[in-house]
Amino acid sequence: MTIREQILQALMVRLAGNTPAGSAVYRSRTAALDEAQTPAIVVRPVEEAGIRLAPGMSQRALVVEVRVMVSGDPPDGAADPVAEAVHRLIYADPTIGGLAAALLGNDEAQWEFDDGDRPYCELPLVYRLRYLATAGDLAQPVI
Repeated sequence: MTIREQILQALMVRLAGNTPAGSAVYRSRTAALDEAQTPAIVVRPVEEAGIRLAPGMSQRALVVEVRVMVSGDPPDGAADPVAEAVHRLIYADPTIGGLAAALLGNDEAQWEFDDGDRPYCELPLVYRLRYLATAGDLAQPVI
């Protein structure tokens, strides 16, 4: 299993049951949620790039989105306690159990509102992580 996959799974475990979304934490969910299924969290990779640091060593930059999905009035107010809990839990161990060399932070958030007949919004929280891997094997960490 790649280090990327290990990081994503570790985030899922960390968030499940520890936020106002409860156990409604999904991995790369593409199916729509109805109001009764919120609040919910979706964890998914956005992009990854690597640079070779030395023979046999690659530094990887992984961007992960943790999407908060809520219904409420106002919906951005309903998203706030979920987003706060997500952020606090991720920063509780910025190395994600020793898998990441650095957590570069959540430096963007943009609320997305549903203009339909329900008070609904999504708040994608974007985190940038760095980790070291063996250049020829993304499952092999560099220690």
